[in-house]
Amino acid sequence: MELLKVVASNMLRNLTTVYEDLMLRIRDLLNKILWAEKERKSEYEITFLHRGAYMDRKKVPFNSVIQVGAGWFSYADPTEGEVQIPFHRIMEIRNIKNGRIVWNKRKQETNIH
Repeated sequence: MELLKVVASNMLRNLTTVYEDLMLRIRDLLNKILWAEKERKSEYEITFLHRGAYMDRKKVPFNSVIQVGAGWFSYADPTEGEVQIPFHRIMEIRNIKNGRIVWNKRKQETNIH
């Protein structure tokens, strides 16, 4: 029984670490695009899970991003005002100029230089 508790505790710790690493990476990427001088915000868009939208996905241009928080980002919506989206709902971040996906939830990797 004790071994089972140790295994379960380690699994939970590992899952928490993976989740925290994912959030840190996506937060770093969003901040890099938002603040790095060499990045052009107008060249990126974020696709996230949005129930009720076409195919339950919504795309927003990165120019509309207002702020990046610890586990969320906010963007300006013309009809709803400022909207907060938690990181776990982000599906992908794409460079629309060259069509390259710089972050994908399925692969959970970052491809920005």
